[in-house]
Amino acid sequence: MKSFSTLRLTLTILACIFSIFSVSTVKAQGIYWHEGFNNNPGKLNSASSDPSMGTPAGGGAVVTYQQADSGTWALYGAYRTTGSPCAGYGAGHIRMLKYTDGATVPFVVTPIVDKGISEIHFSAVTASKRWIIMWTADTSAVTTNWTKILDSVTVLGNCVDTTLKVNLPTAKRVKFKDVTNGTTGYQLDLDSVYIKSVLPLPARFAAINANLVSNLVKVNWTSDVEVNTVTYSIEKSTNGADFKEIGKIFASNSRNYSWIDPTPANGINYYRIKSVDNNGSLNYSTTVKVIRQTKTGISIFPNPVLDRKMNVQLDGFEAGKYTLNVFNINGQKVLTTSINMENSSIAQTIALPNSTKAGVYQVELTNGANRVVKTITVQ
Repeated sequence: MKSFSTLRLTLTILACIFSIFSVSTVKAQGIYWHEGFNNNPGKLNSASSDPSMGTPAGGGAVVTYQQADSGTWALYGAYRTTGSPCAGYGAGHIRMLKYTDGATVPFVVTPIVDKGISEIHFSAVTASKRWIIMWTADTSAVTTNWTKILDSVTVLGNCVDTTLKVNLPTAKRVKFKDVTNGTTGYQLDLDSVYIKSVLPLPARFAAINANLVSNLVKVNWTSDVEVNTVTYSIEKSTNGADFKEIGKIFASNSRNYSWIDPTPANGINYYRIKSVDNNGSLNYSTTVKVIRQTKTGISIFPNPVLDRKMNVQLDGFEAGKYTLNVFNINGQKVLTTSINMENSSIAQTIALPNSTKAGVYQVELTNGANRVVKTITVQ
């Protein structure tokens, strides 16, 4: 019975596809993204129920737009939940609320793609539920110009990958929609969605590396092809999971780019590059890491200090507010300034007063509880 059911499902899907268009003989050229709706930074927000999305019954739902690594998703009567996701694809999936009025039907629309669609992949978390799958050549998620690929078809559940082979060179979006079951919806659960293109996708990153340079980290990357790329963001993490943007530059078609992190943390620093296209599509490089081991202390260069300007590098200190004092040989204070340590290391240039004479000075760094002293010479 199981084999017969699987065969019937396959024939049903193929029949639906052939009723709309012929199946492409062109091989898939690339995967735009693979969205597992994880709970990592940049992913769709997590909720057991999201009031901002409304309740489908009675027409109370509204279309909301939420950002994921794959792009902007449009949700109507749907939300991201962490309950019972498909194994191997992260902690979350999308759930469409169960409606009861027989009219307001929840749906989920994928981000925009720009190289056509040759395959649609998704996993239904639960079995024995019916789906409508549609596509559009429009970029709007609320367009009325949708064409059905599957119409009220039961797909395999229990997180088995469902593959639809199509030939849609003009397709921009895909819609997953619930089906009326009398006056009640099925409450569909969607996970592990990815779409393959018709045309070849440009390779975004040919190479990326990061190296220590004078105790700072220089990140270098090469973009193999820049098609519609607007900006590159440099992202950093100290645990390999939680990345934050530390810099951004505009794409210039130079292919080779670099960025210097002036405040690398003690220990392991992880870096990756995010490219942003003019249609909002995001692409990520692989992640590279640099290990930086330094002892707690002050480094001042050049020493002797020239032109009354000293570069101060602080390493291994706890975050907090510090006071830096400079004393002359007679113990008189010639400078005091505050330093806010947000990371374990910081580098900045400090100008001494114009009245500072040549000679030997003591540089003191203190937070009230601890004190570090360094001797310098001013020329």
